[in-house]
Amino acid sequence: MTCPSGYIVVTEGRAKICVPDPNLYRRPNGVYEPSWAPVFYNPVMIENRNVAIAFLRVCNRRNSVVLDPLAGTGVRSVRIALEVPEVELVIANDIDAEACRLISINAELNGVSNKIRVQNLDANELMFKLWREHVRVDYVDIDPFGSPAPFVQAALTVAKNKGFVAFTATDLAPLEGKYPHKLLRRYGIVGTKLDISKHIALRNLIAFIARIGGVIDKSIRPLLSYYSKHYARLYVEVDRGGKSFSAVLSECLGYVAYCARCGYRELIPGLLVEERVLRCRVCCSRMLFVGPTWICETSIHSVVQNVAMELQKLGYVHDKKLVETLVCEAKFSRSLPIRVSTIARHLKMNMPKLETLINRLQEMGYEACRTYVYHDGLMTNAPYEAVIEAFKECASSV
Repeated sequence: MTCPSGYIVVTEGRAKICVPDPNLYRRPNGVYEPSWAPVFYNPVMIENRNVAIAFLRVCNRRNSVVLDPLAGTGVRSVRIALEVPEVELVIANDIDAEACRLISINAELNGVSNKIRVQNLDANELMFKLWREHVRVDYVDIDPFGSPAPFVQAALTVAKNKGFVAFTATDLAPLEGKYPHKLLRRYGIVGTKLDISKHIALRNLIAFIARIGGVIDKSIRPLLSYYSKHYARLYVEVDRGGKSFSAVLSECLGYVAYCARCGYRELIPGLLVEERVLRCRVCCSRMLFVGPTWICETSIHSVVQNVAMELQKLGYVHDKKLVETLVCEAKFSRSLPIRVSTIARHLKMNMPKLETLINRLQEMGYEACRTYVYHDGLMTNAPYEAVIEAFKECASSV
């Protein structure tokens, strides 16, 4: 089978996929613009799809049903059908008829038509339809162009108990707090942009999904989350029952307290801000607050480690730094990152090399590693005061 006119074949993973010819949809500066094409395909998101394949190979169950409600070209659906042996059925849906035609072509091109059921419905309409028909899905992948917010309730509804849902968000400016009114309107969170806003974006997304889960008496457990390039990505396990959500509400929703002067940051449990945290305990400046947001683990270290090993085994590691750093960061996923440049600005001292500071913290008996999204950021289990002490020692020897 050959591709229709205006399409070309690309190889991604083990799949050969017909996609819109990028030469036909380039901006004046020569950059391919996927939203101009008749069917959406973004080659930059191959990393996102690679991690999804590795996650499913690690966490999926036998004879599972997978739902890809925003399938586009069907590249994710076809790859899952090809590369995850435990999957029995992939339901690939798109509201666009041309996309559905292309999904069928790609399924046939890869010999997986028997494992892919193509649907032509609105994503939410399909998910609620499956729920009414008592179809419970083992894994749902929500990968929209923009915010996943409109699809969260339907995705959590159709996911079976102990099933998995993955969410991609590309509306990072609101999630990071750059547009506080949009953050409040879209996600129900009060916040502002901080020096660790990319990390906070993940926590805000998790908190929103957790609260929507509470509406339908479901709770979530984040298994793997990360921020890469222009998107945030999150994998959660879904649990049924109001009692399980009550535990999430009491333990995992709270606030980030942040000092804009010295960079001190703290995760505050509960939905009320206590008097004691209104002032920074390091420099006594007034604190800023973001919340209600997620204050528990954003990833499970063992899951991240297994997914990273699977990526390496498959040969899908395009960004070695991402994989290595995610494994290390997952050890500290109940902590907040620290920007060394913020400390340097507050202390009015030269910034030491990050590796030097990390080595000093390890000499002091703490664990520490680099962050992925900040070249001057680190994750550590050391108290903030200990980090400042180590910084001063390292800076004085520069």
